[in-house]
Amino acid sequence: MKRFFPLILVLVLFGCFAALDVFKSEAAPGNAVKFNEEGWAYLSRGQYKRAVLSFKSALAQNSRYRDSLAGLAKAYRMTGVYDRALELYADALKVDRTYSEALTGSGLVLVELGRYKEALRFFEKAIEITGQDFEAHYGTAYLYYRIGRFVWAERKAETILRANPFHYETLLLYAALRSRDGRVRDAADIIQKAVDSKPERPDGYAALASIQFTDYIQSGSKSSLESARENIDRALSISPENYEAGIIAGDIAFYEGGYEAAAVLYKKAAEGVDGVRALYRYAAAADLSGNFDEAARVFLNAYKRYPSDSVLKTRIEHFLILRDYKIANPARNMFSSENFELARNRMKNSMPVEAVMYLRRTLMMNPMHMAARVELKNYYETYGYDRFYIDELKQLLNLYPGTERRDELQTAVMKRRGRMYHLEGFSADEVPRDVPHIIVMDLMPRGGMAEHPDAGEVLASHISFALGQFGRMDAAGFRERQPVRGISSSPEVLADSLEKIESLAKDGAIQRPDYILYGSYYENSGHISFNASLLDYSSGVVISSFEISETGREALPRASLRVAEKVYGMMPFRGRIIRQKDDYVIINLGLYDGIKPGDMLMIKKFNNPGNLYDVRRRILFTVKESDTLVSKAVPASAADLAEVDSSDYVYPLEKRRARRIR
Repeated sequence: MKRFFPLILVLVLFGCFAALDVFKSEAAPGNAVKFNEEGWAYLSRGQYKRAVLSFKSALAQNSRYRDSLAGLAKAYRMTGVYDRALELYADALKVDRTYSEALTGSGLVLVELGRYKEALRFFEKAIEITGQDFEAHYGTAYLYYRIGRFVWAERKAETILRANPFHYETLLLYAALRSRDGRVRDAADIIQKAVDSKPERPDGYAALASIQFTDYIQSGSKSSLESARENIDRALSISPENYEAGIIAGDIAFYEGGYEAAAVLYKKAAEGVDGVRALYRYAAAADLSGNFDEAARVFLNAYKRYPSDSVLKTRIEHFLILRDYKIANPARNMFSSENFELARNRMKNSMPVEAVMYLRRTLMMNPMHMAARVELKNYYETYGYDRFYIDELKQLLNLYPGTERRDELQTAVMKRRGRMYHLEGFSADEVPRDVPHIIVMDLMPRGGMAEHPDAGEVLASHISFALGQFGRMDAAGFRERQPVRGISSSPEVLADSLEKIESLAKDGAIQRPDYILYGSYYENSGHISFNASLLDYSSGVVISSFEISETGREALPRASLRVAEKVYGMMPFRGRIIRQKDDYVIINLGLYDGIKPGDMLMIKKFNNPGNLYDVRRRILFTVKESDTLVSKAVPASAADLAEVDSSDYVYPLEKRRARRIR
């Protein structure tokens, strides 16, 4: 018996361990269920970081747990980690391809990514499977809202609310639509309905705070601001880590110029998540509070995660320039290389205007980029901009001395000897320009704080850069326009804002503008639309208003370029006589300004020089030769030359793309 005791003991212990393994295997699903339930409870309270931990714990027990995959995806979606959310929803659909939560969630992520057609297919599939999926119907309404189809969004929301008057997300969306129309009180009542139906959820209070903050931005109402703060406190009392309430609290501090406080709030919101919304805000606040190294670190981290965000990319480029990071900085070189690849792609696809914009941005980030200078030089030669062509050759020779460049420059200089602008003595010195000066004001968000809180300035700076590519005007660069940063162009305060600009001009902080470009914008992931107006600064007359929209990875650069082309086409431009001969005049407008041989020019002579409407006669000229910045023109009658001088403005007679309004 003693001989068999060890064997019996082994068998007993084996049986215990086996029983323990069975217990563990049975307990595992229970643990997963518990963690999953915790995760969804945290989601309902807006505690997304805790939800992430709970769902990860559930998935550690069961990696194919459908509900936890979808729950973790939703937590990431709510904090802006869209790529990971989409992967997790896809994993949930591999477990159950009819799972409506994952179908609708995938659609909502795709909306945030600007992939609207794909999103709509997911919503339609969810509705087809379930018959009446309110979440999927809400997703469709939200899609309409994000692309600016506000009437469609409102109709869809009303349809949902007729069937389910207390659908929480739809109530919040419907309130946002009412707020956008200026009906803040109606919006607050709608949100209150949502709050009353589920008072334990903090997102209703956060949404109410967002709408009240929006009203403060638009109207300046201090009571709305105080109400917003009270509702942020209510949301945080329910859930101290509530993501949305933390972001809005940061937005208030950011808007009021409390950048250090905003940075603290944004950093707290960003901890444990890496969504672009929180990261961008934190980096921007760190920058504006003077913590440049931290701003650079967070900006670049955000860009590594979200390289398709064109507002983020532009913001980082401007940050590196304005904060005087060295040309050899790796980040500057990275963006320079990326812009050059975009330029080459546009050249291959016969899109020269976009190609030139990206070449210019390449050189903005790295002025020593030889290949970009070569391409820009070739473009100027092709379009007959001889002066610009030779200037680029000189730059290349200075940066990269060599026989090839020297020979090319010598050949170009020899050819220049026969060109009109050289013969008239304008090759050695800068040609005086009398084109109008234009300043782009910060654009105002339509609604509350935009997805990127300082996007209005970023957009205005990029438009200013794009305007510099065209003639007829002198656009303030983004360094020059820094003194006007933060001045509102909202219609309600535009008159006061123009007085501030006049004061800056009198103090010499800025050049007094001839024209102001201002307006509003709407932006979300991959979609930007502008409503812009061109204002004659001296008369206060709005010359024209227009709207432009773009979607995709390069939405901001393309939209900026289209705005610049619009302004170029409508700019009431002018020039002056800079040299007068016996039978012709030289004016300081050329090919760069759209002046070509055969064009007609006009000089107005007044009975009373102080009255611009009292025109005595119009003297006409015909352009005979045109170069980069100057043109030669002859009068219809030689006797007319006696009546004109350098004090006269010269205007195109027929401006198909521009008209002068006085």
